[in-house]
Amino acid sequence: MKKMKTGEETPYKDRDGNAIKVHSYVADATGARYYINSACQAVPVGEGAAVPLEELVNDKELGVRLLSAAEVCKLETERSATTRETPAAKQARIDKKNDAAAVRATKDAAAGKEEEEISKEDVEKELHLLMQMIPDELLANELKRRGYILQAVKINIKRI
Repeated sequence: MKKMKTGEETPYKDRDGNAIKVHSYVADATGARYYINSACQAVPVGEGAAVPLEELVNDKELGVRLLSAAEVCKLETERSATTRETPAAKQARIDKKNDAAAVRATKDAAAGKEEEEISKEDVEKELHLLMQMIPDELLANELKRRGYILQAVKINIKRI
């Protein structure tokens, strides 16, 4: 289903026949309250997983009703009062975040030094492998091109 805009009517009606709109609040017979999101899902106020609005509307035992403006205001007041952060709690959260950032920066700096050391070793290993792969004649020609005068004797040593 496509996302709907705020205030747009969903294809569902409450138990009194009122159209349920996107971003409105409904309650079922048990008193559980839900927020209607733009995907026509009923998201429980507080905690819980979203359920398709169709399931709530079609459940004859629960049946949903739209909340009045006063009920929504009361709900928002309750929710903001329980989620409001005290100044001390806010400062503690900020301090914790700053401490975590400092620890992460220290770890990143240490990892960077390790990467530098590792990268130097890797370069040396790769260079050694590359030198072994270059044919002797090509290597001699490159050195001559750079201005070296060569006298070389190749000794074949068998490795056991």
